Amino acid sequence: MKRTNGVTLVELMVVLAIAAILLTAAVPSMQSFILNRQSDRLTQELQLDLSYARNHAITKATTVTVAPLNGNWSTGWTIQQGATILRQRGEVGRPIADNGVITSTFTQALPLRFDAQGRAVNAGINNIGTINIDVPGCVGRKERTISINFIGQVVIQEANCS
Repeated sequence: MKRTNGVTLVELMVVLAIAAILLTAAVPSMQSFILNRQSDRLTQELQLDLSYARNHAITKATTVTVAPLNGNWSTGWTIQQGATILRQRGEVGRPIADNGVITSTFTQALPLRFDAQGRAVNAGINNIGTINIDVPGCVGRKERTISINFIGQVVIQEANCS
């Protein structure tokens, strides 16, 4: 008698039921993981671009500007040397984050500028303003506040998600 290899319909249904139970338990964890990762990504991209702008200003001995697109940091930002755009994140039609995820205490008329020595132009004694990253639905210490002090140093503070 010839023996055939394979699975029965009952075995297949049991495996599918177990997979469905595991997925049901894993999906909520994956959603918070994705939201937390978005917070990390936005913080890293902004920190990288602010450092890039400051280093470029020092290297080229010129003023470099970091400004939000359309006056909204959630849309994205540009890094410019004069009229030349050095780098741009996000687009008006394709924002980098949902509206309100990245907010700022900077006045929209005052783009962030680094001078030839890497100092933040128009800075006060402590800092010239902050950029807040708050992704709705995140968990843990994933809310970030990015400050730029007078010497152009980027300081990141973590807080619990609200």
